Amino acid sequence: MERKKILLVQKPEIVTAMENSFFHRAGFDFLLASDQATAMSLVEEEDPVLVIVEADSDSLNGAELSQRIKSDPFLRNTHILLIVKEKEQVRQGSVCDAVIARPFEAKELVAAACDVLGIVDPAAPRKEVEVPVLCGPDTFHLRPGYTFNLSTGGVFIETAELLPIDTVVLLEISLPVASLSCRGRVAWVNHPEWIKAKTLPIGMGIEFTDIPETYRALLVEHLDAIPE
Repeated sequence: MERKKILLVQKPEIVTAMENSFFHRAGFDFLLASDQATAMSLVEEEDPVLVIVEADSDSLNGAELSQRIKSDPFLRNTHILLIVKEKEQVRQGSVCDAVIARPFEAKELVAAACDVLGIVDPAAPRKEVEVPVLCGPDTFHLRPGYTFNLSTGGVFIETAELLPIDTVVLLEISLPVASLSCRGRVAWVNHPEWIKAKTLPIGMGIEFTDIPETYRALLVEHLDAIPE
């Protein structure tokens, strides 16, 4: 499966924030651009899922780039996160999917990128939870395992039956309060031949992509009851 790409304006604080986030671990590739021509060329040739640029810059004006992308019938579905000095300074008619104002912390930029891409809070605090879980690409191929840690944004499943990154999965997590069913995506894999996290067992990090609000409320209730 082709790796997803994010185009970034080549500014140290932006590049560092994204490269140190879960996006890197989840297999996203980062494309860097420092001028308008390069950025547009990369959007056309590489089809990034997200573009993060500054609204006003001498060499790479994000507001103008956003207008060009959104007015192109072949590119207009490209997600754009615009960085501005103040939210009120977004130019009249500027087209983008989200805006974040300076100054910002790295976690705020990552959270904004998650919101634009519809990723559910992958950086939410995790708690150690060991309960049975079924996980698989469909209801006919659910594989048993155990949760190792759990948050409102995802779960790490201890299992030797690993699935490829980006596989869409169904999950049935047997919490003491209720059985939780939702959809998710394999964000990363702790494979026995290439261990990414030495403190974790062999298994998969699953990002929740579609969890009903009733189940989310049950999950929050369960996690809140677990001591820190």
